[in-house]
Parts: sequence; structure tokens; C-alpha cells
Amino acid sequence: MVVSRTAMRSSSRLLLLAGLWLGPVACTTALPPEKVPAIGGPFNEALKEGYLTLADEQWSDIHLDEWHHFHDKARSAMVGDVVWPDKVASRAVPAAAQDEALAVRERLLRALESGARASAPLEAAAAQVGFDCWLEELERHTDPARFSDCQEVALTALDQAESTLIDTPYLVYFERGSDQLDVAAGNVVTRAARAAYVARPATIAVTGFADASGQAGDNQALSLRRAEAVAEALRAAGVASDDIRIAARGATPAASERQARRVEIAFGG
Repeated sequence: MVVSRTAMRSSSRLLLLAGLWLGPVACTTALPPEKVPAIGGPFNEALKEGYLTLADEQWSDIHLDEWHHFHDKARSAMVGDVVWPDKVASRAVPAAAQDEALAVRERLLRALESGARASAPLEAAAAQVGFDCWLEELERHTDPARFSDCQEVALTALDQAESTLIDTPYLVYFERGSDQLDVAAGNVVTRAARAAYVARPATIAVTGFADASGQAGDNQALSLRRAEAVAEALRAAGVASDDIRIAARGATPAASERQARRVEIAFGG
């Protein structure tokens, strides 16, 4: 079991996990990952710290297999690997709880893949660590009174991470004079489509822009083609055509030429 059997340890765990999005968590275990900042930015660092916290509690409870599991995930986060939440099938989760656990994991994966690692790194890490903690408890316990607040922490953090996906516009950049999506642009469209599945916006505004290097009429036409290319990619990724609103702004002031050669994907409603 990840947490202690006492209410005091349960409360302590809640504070430790909640601290993932309030500030750095101090670990007490003398493990190498604790000494080395994680590669990959705030999400990997928060994930590393969260898994070290779980590993430390497993060590205290003499659950060495679980200690190894969470310590290994902390190490993977430290070296910059993409670390995924545990699979429900990897745990002996009671049948009555499997559907709920699968649904929460699906939500978590969609948020992570939609860009929550970057838009809400601390919240996303807290949601993932809390989810893995909850799965471990589902496997080990039959008495709900012995559970900690890991499920609540995971769901609260996940709600917060998802909310950042709704408020963040997605920017798709183009080469000069082009309306073709390159690999990076395609990845942004994919993340936006996944975020749309999470956010369920009433409308999706797709607005094209161009730099001022051409004639006004040509720039207007180019910005429209760019918006249409992005809209088509969104449809191919599963976004309903009726939800998309296309607009073209032509050449408009921007901080740089690259910023001007863009399409904005914004959620509304």
C-alpha cells in the first residue's frame, strides 16, 4: 500500500501530492534522482518528485516491489523519458472499479497528449502521480476507509490541467508563401484536435494570417488557404465540420515575420 494505514499518513500524502502544483516537493530518500534535476522541464521535474514521494512511502511500508516500481518511474522522468501513467491492466483492480479507472486514465492521456504537460506541468504531473497512487490502492485494499486522497488529488489536478487546454490558443506556423503543413504544424493540429475532444467547445475558430511580403490581395488569399488547410487537418483528426469557423485576416501586425505566418485555433462557447 502506498500510504500509511493511519489517517495522519493519509493526510500527509494529500499534502505531498497537492504540493506538486503548489511548489517543489522535498524528498527524504537518499536516491540518485533526488540529487539531479530532471531533463525535460517542469513536468518531468514534478513527476520525478512525485514518484520519489511514493517510493519513499513504499520503503517505509516495506513494499520493496512498489518501491522499485515508483523509483524506476522517477528515474525515467529524471533522464527526460516520456513516462506514462500505469495501465489499469497492470494492476489487479477490482472489477467494480475498472470502468471508472479506465475512464479516468483515458481522460488523463488525452490531457497529456493535448499539451497539458506544457500548459499545466505541475497540475498534469500531480494528476498522473495521484492516478498511479490510486491504482495501487485499488489493487491492495478492499476497505475504502484505508484509502488516502489520491483519487481526489488526481481528479482535481486533472480538472485544472484540462481547463488550461480550453484557454490556450493553438498556433500553427507556415513557411513564407506556403499553405502546406509541415510535421511541426501537423503535431500542433493533432494536439488541438485532442484538446477539442476534452474541452467540447461549441465552436472552433480557425483564423489565418500572412506576413506583409506580398500584395494585399495575395496575402488575404494565402491566409484563407492556410486556414482552410488547418481546418481540413482538424476534420481529418475527427473534429466535426459544423464546429469549425474559418476566417482570414491577411497581413496583420505581428511581433515577427514568423508570428505573422500563422493560423490560430481558438475554442469558443
